Amino acid sequence: MRIDFDKILKTNAGYNNFVRDFRNGNLSRGYLLIGEDKVLRDEILARCIKMMFCTSDNKPCGVCSECVKVDNHNNLDVMYFGGDNFTKDDALRLKDECIVRPMAGDIKLLVVPNADAMEELTQNKLLKTLEELPTYIMVIMSVSSETMVLPTIRSRMRKVYVGSGEKAVVEFLSDKPYA
Repeated sequence: MRIDFDKILKTNAGYNNFVRDFRNGNLSRGYLLIGEDKVLRDEILARCIKMMFCTSDNKPCGVCSECVKVDNHNNLDVMYFGGDNFTKDDALRLKDECIVRPMAGDIKLLVVPNADAMEELTQNKLLKTLEELPTYIMVIMSVSSETMVLPTIRSRMRKVYVGSGEKAVVEFLSDKPYA
């Protein structure tokens, strides 16, 4: 039996909250994706980013040039920070990127895919930047637990709980007859 992960993700409450914000033109300037399953968080993060830049009517299509650029980390208006470890230098680089306007569109997206790796001192350096984001900047951070981020940062971000991938797969499979 082939598992339809597109269907699983589209029934994810956190993903649907982001989709609703996007469709209503009500995107926040900061999002905190929260969930224990890193694979699920990363997939939802990628789809949210593609949705913002996709040129198709059916967003995210996953095949247009902008979706492909996002997949390949080649979109000029999407910047990734951190990696395995988010350092003080990453925080300074993120702050510097806030000064630079978007290259191709109306919004520049700054992404911290592993915000779990930020130390408290680094988070404090980032706080001032998050308080004074220009209107053309949006920040998305991904964490396993909201307790990994300082309360002062959490209060400035819209929280999106993406849940557990294992639970989503089990729920999906339980609705299907066995083949």
